[in-house]
Amino acid sequence: MSTDQRPALSRHGSGKSQEPLLDPARSPNIVAYDSPPRPTTSRRSTFHGRDPEELARYATRKRYSLAAVFLLLSLVSFCVQTETASYIQKKLKWDKAYCML
Repeated sequence: MSTDQRPALSRHGSGKSQEPLLDPARSPNIVAYDSPPRPTTSRRSTFHGRDPEELARYATRKRYSLAAVFLLLSLVSFCVQTETASYIQKKLKWDKAYCML
């Protein structure tokens, strides 16, 4: 296709280039939409900066708390396991310790 057969890029002949796409006057089904009012908040709460050092401290505290929870869980489970083994050996007279594993 040669360049003289291509349509022009700027088509101002139809007169629709400056017309809005959704015109409520032309289409009665379109309802004008008003955006809801913006909430009134103070600038202090809106522009809250994030301190990288504070975020790092929070992440470290979270890791240590999680580690402490797992440590307590493992200690409790170890105590329960030990007491259960003691009960089985003494009260139920089970002498085969290698089967207890």
